[in-house]
Amino acid sequence: MAKPLAYFITFSSYGTRLHGGENGSVDRNHNQYGDDLIPPKPSLESYERQTQKNPTVMFAPEQASPCSMVSGQSRSSIAETAS
Repeated sequence: MAKPLAYFITFSSYGTRLHGGENGSVDRNHNQYGDDLIPPKPSLESYERQTQKNPTVMFAPEQASPCSMVSGQSRSSIAETAS
């Protein structure tokens, strides 16, 4: 398989993309370019949600935009406004 020409970098906040979720996820065995995602498994997603050590973090749309990341808004200010 050819190496990618560019990288598309994405991220999610704590608790929003759990293993077993319908959107798929990666783990140590499914994390190489071109690998399949972990298939949906509601029981695994439920277990991970129940064992979270902190509440799920949701960003407001203006916090999640690339412009807010580039504009110098610090992680702490994002976390403070998200809670």
